[in-house]
Amino acid sequence: MAENDKEPDDVPNSISNTELLKFVKEVSGHAEKEVARVSGIYKIAALGISFIMAVGVYWTYKDAAESRKEAAEFRKQARDEQIEQRKIVKDEVEHQEKQMHDRQEALFSQMQSNLSQQVLGLGRGVEKKVDEEFKSENINKLVTAKAQERIDVIADPIITGNISKKIQPKIDAADKSVKQVEEKIQLAHNDLQKVQNTAEFLSVVISAQNDDRPSFDKLKKWAEDSKFDRQADALQAYVSIVNAFESPLGYTYNVPWKEGLDPSKLSFQDLRTAYAETPPYELRAGILQYVWNRKDFSKKQKMSLMIDAMRSDKSLKVVAEASKLFQSESKQNKKRLLVDIMFEWWEKNKDTISDKPESEATSK
Repeated sequence: MAENDKEPDDVPNSISNTELLKFVKEVSGHAEKEVARVSGIYKIAALGISFIMAVGVYWTYKDAAESRKEAAEFRKQARDEQIEQRKIVKDEVEHQEKQMHDRQEALFSQMQSNLSQQVLGLGRGVEKKVDEEFKSENINKLVTAKAQERIDVIADPIITGNISKKIQPKIDAADKSVKQVEEKIQLAHNDLQKVQNTAEFLSVVISAQNDDRPSFDKLKKWAEDSKFDRQADALQAYVSIVNAFESPLGYTYNVPWKEGLDPSKLSFQDLRTAYAETPPYELRAGILQYVWNRKDFSKKQKMSLMIDAMRSDKSLKVVAEASKLFQSESKQNKKRLLVDIMFEWWEKNKDTISDKPESEATSK
């Protein structure tokens, strides 16, 4: 209740059953006027029970006071009751809205049981209208809506400020920590990648040094790639392996032919097939040497077989042997594993190579 709406100190704020009956007798002659007043009191009751009681006591006191002494005592009693009623109303409004509704119903029931039948009937009509407009759930909805609106107005800036002052620094710190962790993970990943690259590089070098042709070709590709981070190391390893196959001494590979088999009866195609299907590199190199020494094959046949071996054989030793035999006829003096030079020579000169058996060419 606003400050300007407070009742005078001498106005009582409560009424007993006896006094209420007395009030009914005094106002029975003015039913219509008093019914309107009761209706006003009911409406005011929805805004504050204390105000309803104050108005009722005020009219009772005005009509019933007979002497100054009795009025003083009555005012004191009314004032005490008013203080008590205000305390009750305050507690009920602040803590339990439901108790306020129960208090209204109790007051209405008390008044209805003591009023005359005529006032009671009219009061019920007024009560019905008041109940419809001032139901506790409607009041609760209104209060809740206003409270929520007030919370939104007040709380939003506070929440925003707290986020900026308290939460945002924590978020920034967390983001910084996450970024640091990501950087460390990236560094660890880079280190791991370097270790993996080094391990792969060493594995390729070791495999190439141990007669693996695919590893040798991969090493050659790295040595020619300027973007490869270990290009210099790859080139050094590649050159080292190329030089390792430049032994001036030749090596003879013996082929253990099957017992009873006369290899001289094997055709060139038979020997080519045997070469392709033989797993041990020593036997493949031995077959190449055997084919090269056969005089009943043409130079073109034999050189074409050496080219095939240099292109596809998985053994560097076989490749080196094929290159040595090929250069003995092409009159080249290149490092044996530099097979690209031999491929170029063959493409330029293969049509000039005799396709007749060497035995026939020699006899002529």
